[in-house]
This record gives sequence, structure tokens and C-alpha cells, in this order.
Amino acid sequence: MTDSYGSQIQEWDWHYRVGFDQELAERVHRALIKAKGDEGSAAERHELGFYKKLISVDCLINQCISKPVKAEQFLECCTQKSVLHLPLECAEKISNRLRQCQSISQHQLKGLQELIARASKAEFVNYSKHLLELALGNGFLSTAKSHLTEWRDVKQPNYPIWPRESLESPDLILEKYSKSALAYGKRLLGSEEVEDPIWKLRFCDEVSCFAEYWPSLITGVEDELLIGEALVNADRADVIGTLIHEIAGHACFYKLASTGYFAFLDHGATCMIEGWATWCEWKSPFSTPEYTSKLRQLAVRNLGLSELGSPFEANAEIKSLMAEIGGSPNLAEQGMINFYQYPGYSMSYFAGAAWFDLKFQEIPPDSYWKSREGTAITNVLEPTV
Repeated sequence: MTDSYGSQIQEWDWHYRVGFDQELAERVHRALIKAKGDEGSAAERHELGFYKKLISVDCLINQCISKPVKAEQFLECCTQKSVLHLPLECAEKISNRLRQCQSISQHQLKGLQELIARASKAEFVNYSKHLLELALGNGFLSTAKSHLTEWRDVKQPNYPIWPRESLESPDLILEKYSKSALAYGKRLLGSEEVEDPIWKLRFCDEVSCFAEYWPSLITGVEDELLIGEALVNADRADVIGTLIHEIAGHACFYKLASTGYFAFLDHGATCMIEGWATWCEWKSPFSTPEYTSKLRQLAVRNLGLSELGSPFEANAEIKSLMAEIGGSPNLAEQGMINFYQYPGYSMSYFAGAAWFDLKFQEIPPDSYWKSREGTAITNVLEPTV
């Protein structure tokens, strides 16, 4: 948990693992106290306590596949706990992935299949609103939706969004915009004196979203920018927006973090880390007003998922949202798994971005980040405990 860069929680998905991984839960608990003290970490520990009650079957199975030696231990933790609801179509996809795994024993396979069956029969409970407001403050989602809706209603100039077929490939667009994206991200962070990040570019069919940026602070190897198949077939505006998100929002942030700028960094601070990258995309000088307006309209609809009590309503809305951004069937399936098995995760991008948008009405971005030098970065932005 500690290295030359200062204290960290390296497990970016710890929120969805602590329900079945008691050892990880204890490490996170100790790290939060070390980062902010016993009294100062009360809100973070309260958040941890709520996540410990949830069992994400998809996350558990991913961990069992990568760490089969711990499968029995993880399954034992689930015996007296409720599991998150898993739609049948998602359950089948996860079951197929499990059956293809050669490292799982027949006994473990049976236990995991029984867990999938339990999840597919479990009642759907929408935890998203509560989980997001643990991080962003009670009532914040209503504030965020009102803010984004008011912005959306402002009439925008009629700028075109260029069609994909008339444009360069993502790697050529990356080459064209990467330097500008770096300059933009460093200016927002006030980190112009920090060296530019360097990453390995890789096109990866296994990436279900547009792109992913994996910093060495998490992986322990060189930084990587992974481009998914969905981005290769996306509109130019989506390609540019994604590159701004990954380069200005993530690459520059993690390069600053690698200098020891923050006293503590929770890589699972999705509202902070992904919210920041999403805000960078919204405010990008390379995005047309129409494109930004489209993103915010999608954000309002995405945050609306937190209010839905029916899986039928949620399934239809998620598929519609994925279709709006030209998502493939795989992207739609992943969107459903994220909603049910990682509650609040996808919404934290937009809720966090709205939080930053409101914050930056009070203070410029570079001044905000200057104020965070030497502080702890966690998922809790507005403590309510």
C-alpha cells in the first residue's frame, strides 16, 4: 500500500471487492485512517462499510479466475450475504466466461454457478443514488441533474459533428491531437513544469468501451493507452472526446500524481478521477458546442438511472443510451453489467463531472488542484458523515 510515491490504494475496483475480500477490506480501512486520521476518515469508512454489504458476482468471478487459490475463501464470504441482481442475459454471458476458464476446479465451478443462479433470482435494488451521495453529498444528484438540464436548454450554434467515414483512423487523430491534449490537461492542472507522460499505445479487442488508460501507479509497468474496437468505428467527435478524456484527463493527472504531489491517492476514487476526466472532455476546446450538449444530455439520462426501480425500465434505457453513442452490442451488454454489478460506477463519471463544473464556478481548475497539493485524494468529495 506504500511506495516512493506515498500512500495509495492501488486496487481501483476495491469498492466492488470488499464485500467478498475481507483482507482487502481491512487494508483499505487501515489505509483510509492512515491517510486522513480516525476522525477525518469517518465519511470514507462509512462508504467502505456500505460497500462491504454488497456482493458483485461479476467482480467475484473475475477475481476467482485471476486468483483461483482464493475462490473457496471468497465463496465462503458470500454464504450469509445478499448478492446484487444479475439479469438473465448477463448471467449467461458470465457463465460462458466461467466455463471457459481452465484454472477453476469443478468444485469451485459448481459453487460459482450456484452463486450466479442466486444473483439471477435476486430482487433488484437500485443502490446507485445512495452510493453516489455517500461520496458527493446528500441531494447532490438532484442538484447535478438540474444544473445539467439548465445548461442543456441553452441554444447552441449549429456546429456539425463530422461523420466517421470521412475521417482519419484513431491513431492518426491521436497523433494530430495528443500534443494539444497534453498542453490542455497540464494547463488545467497547473502542472506545466511537470514532464509529459509517455504511454504505450495498443489497440485491444478486449476493451469493451472506447478506450482505457492504465498508469504505472496501478499496474507497476509502463503506462498504456488501450484503444477499443468501439472507438475505431466511432464518429470523429467521439474519437477526439475520448482522447481528451484519456490524455488530458488521465495521463496528465497520473503523471502529476507520480511526482508525489498528493499525500495519498485512492485509485478507486471514481467520482474524483473519472469525474475530472469527464469534465475535461466536456470543456475541451476541440469539442463543438453540439457535441458537448449531447454529452450533457446523455449525462442527465444516465443519472436518471439512479431513480429507476424496475430492471425492465433500466434495461431499455441502458440499451437506448448505448445506441445514442453508437455502441456495439458488447458495449450495451457491458453497460448492463456495470449498472447491476457495479452500482454507481458508470454514473460516477457524470456525477463527478457535474461536481467539478459547479466547483469551478467558485475557483479556477488550476487553483483548485494547487489547493489539493499534499492532501489525500479519496472518493468522498463532500463528506456527509
